[in-house]
Amino acid sequence: MTRRDVLELEVELRNASGSFNKDGNNDKAYAARVAYSPTLGAELGLSLYGGRYTDVISGSDQNIKTYALDLMYRKGPFEIVAEGYHTSFGDVHAVFQGLANRITNGETESADALLESEIEIAPSGFSGDRYGYYADLKYHFWPSFLNGTFLATGFENPDLILVGRAETVVWKDVVDAVTIEDGIASLEREDRIQDRYTFALAYRPVPDWVFSLAWEYSLAKKGDGLLFPDTGKNSLSSWMAGMSFAF
Repeated sequence: MTRRDVLELEVELRNASGSFNKDGNNDKAYAARVAYSPTLGAELGLSLYGGRYTDVISGSDQNIKTYALDLMYRKGPFEIVAEGYHTSFGDVHAVFQGLANRITNGETESADALLESEIEIAPSGFSGDRYGYYADLKYHFWPSFLNGTFLATGFENPDLILVGRAETVVWKDVVDAVTIEDGIASLEREDRIQDRYTFALAYRPVPDWVFSLAWEYSLAKKGDGLLFPDTGKNSLSSWMAGMSFAF
């Protein structure tokens, strides 16, 4: 009888942004944006981004390309802000196959010819294409009864803003699992879609400062769970409070 032994390995693999002091793939990324503003309260912009996201470990030369279109329009107290985008990560299967080639031909492969390797990888955040949009509808107002309160004292033109936002994110061909056997990478994939709705009240005492209170509802329309946050749930609602300023 021929002996058959199997070496099973489980690996978790995540995307990483890299460091600021080292170029992980010896390549450069490029970004550009052009905008058209016919009036002071209107602007249409087009953004482009391109670069190589794979490193020397995979050995697969894959590029990331992003196209985005954004819009801002304000008339009276109403304001619309919207953006749509599409990102392509190239051939994701080739990335994992390149990793499989390195594992098969590298030091991790046993010298025992009768020992077969089965490697299971749990990837996180890998997908072939991503696209989505968001749209904000804002209403600026200031009730007169607030003029004598601390919200208006010392400020020239304070502002309250009601905000309603709808957004959708689509990840095509999300890699849920990878199995490497006999040097061949097999991928399990699924599409994942998430909607999110936000209602908020923002207070701006001056243009560069904002305090906000928001309610947010996220819904997984397709897939095993939410993309953001990755809790394994199909829906999630939450309250948020925050502040920001420009300097």
